[in-house]
Amino acid sequence: MRGRARFIDAKTIEVDTNASEKQSFTAKRILIAVGGYPSRLPISGAEYGITSDDFFDLEMVPRKVAVVGGSYVAIELAGVMAALRTEVHMFTRGDTLLSKFDPMIAKRTNEIHEAIGIHVHKRYGSFKEVQRIDGRMGQQKLLKLIQDDGSEYEVNELLWAIGRKPEIEDLDLDALSLNLSRSGHVAVDEYQNTSVEGVYEIGDVSRQAHLTPGMPA
Repeated sequence: MRGRARFIDAKTIEVDTNASEKQSFTAKRILIAVGGYPSRLPISGAEYGITSDDFFDLEMVPRKVAVVGGSYVAIELAGVMAALRTEVHMFTRGDTLLSKFDPMIAKRTNEIHEAIGIHVHKRYGSFKEVQRIDGRMGQQKLLKLIQDDGSEYEVNELLWAIGRKPEIEDLDLDALSLNLSRSGHVAVDEYQNTSVEGVYEIGDVSRQAHLTPGMPA
């Protein structure tokens, strides 16, 4: 069944199959597994940057790029761009890349990336604004990143790799009073039970047992 689903109550969902037709389905057990999407910092101009979803749509290799985040997605894409002779600057809030992974792996990963010429900015704080100086694409695109302390960086492209958000905005979870965590993810126990009996969750919708194990920056 293709369509957008939303909860009517704890046992019923409604699906928009097209613009004029809706169907309801009732079940004793309902599993939420809608996944997530890459997030951006909630700052002015964040939309000028791209995410991992947009990366492979690039038609030109940027001369200089800022990668915000220290996750495995961040280091993979930073490595690709470094191999293409892009000047890469990585910004991570931790003391090293992959700060939530095994310390030996994290240390060695950091050493390798710096050895190939990637500039790793540790404990960078945060950015407060992104300004678009030149709106053209590719190597002519120019952005200014402004940190909380006033420091500025000019780059041709900005890649957000700071984690993922659950794609639950259209599910009408208020209809069943489902508990969410402070981060906005669905709260579950060790058996993937939500706060509503008969409703379960797996994957990126919660912050445990991710199917795509992205680590926040």
